[in-house]
Amino acid sequence: CAAPLRGKKGSHYEGGMRVPFVAAWGADGGRFEAEPPVARGVVQRQMGAVYDLFPTLLDVAGVKVPDGHTIDGSSLRKLFTGNPDPTRNERFLMHYPHAPHRSDYFTTLRDGRWKLIYHYFPSPASHGSRYELFDLQEDPHELRDLGREPGWARVRDEHLGLVFDWMRQRRNRVTISDAEIMKRANPAAAGGVIIGEW
Repeated sequence: CAAPLRGKKGSHYEGGMRVPFVAAWGADGGRFEAEPPVARGVVQRQMGAVYDLFPTLLDVAGVKVPDGHTIDGSSLRKLFTGNPDPTRNERFLMHYPHAPHRSDYFTTLRDGRWKLIYHYFPSPASHGSRYELFDLQEDPHELRDLGREPGWARVRDEHLGLVFDWMRQRRNRVTISDAEIMKRANPAAAGGVIIGEW
């Protein structure tokens, strides 16, 4: 249970996305003893993601990223000191182009106070809508969906553009029309329906 947040593990709501992360550094007499990379007793409020772990381990170990190797995340090392990192990207994309799960076929973008959920297939879980938009600063429990309200169309469309730009940059699958998806569906294939292409 992630109360009071909406949703739970594996969902596109905050209860499924906000997961505590505990970092610790033991005293081992090694090279980091003089400068432990993890502050004690600190709660860090900036976001981190699982894709930040690899660049963090490289950074702490003093290993350079091999030439030509793409790294999606960034090091958490400065956050581990207990200090904020003003250079850190505060956008987070959760791309889940498959099913079955609690939330199927979606991409979620958190961008500061805003959160956009793009549903590939509108369903009862999305209240028949392709989009959900939440102002997490005013509504951290995601109770008021602004996605279909005309007054919020500009914010919704701006963030939808960011979703597709981010996905193209990372060569993630980008959705195509429902009709095109259904034409390409192959129920006999292990992967099921093709959701998109880049």
